[in-house]
Amino acid sequence: MPIKYTKSIIYLLISMYLAGIIGLNIPASQSLFQSLTPFNLITSCIIIILFQLEKNKSFLVFIFICFLFGFFIEVIGVNTGKIFGVYTYHEVL
Repeated sequence: MPIKYTKSIIYLLISMYLAGIIGLNIPASQSLFQSLTPFNLITSCIIIILFQLEKNKSFLVFIFICFLFGFFIEVIGVNTGKIFGVYTYHEVL
């Protein structure tokens, strides 16, 4: 992928996260932005994987290991409350 597209992708991701931060902090739009959370996570993941400059097997293995590690940390955290304290996920996630 040409470098000129890299800046656009970075700006897109920054815009998405800034919009989320602002939207989640405004009470009137909070429920809308909460419902968009899965879309934001999936879109970010797809962008990071598709627009990786050096596509190779070790990068995909790294992404997969990070996903599994993060997922199981969340499972342990939600079920035991020992990692991040007691918390739950609601309907959005």
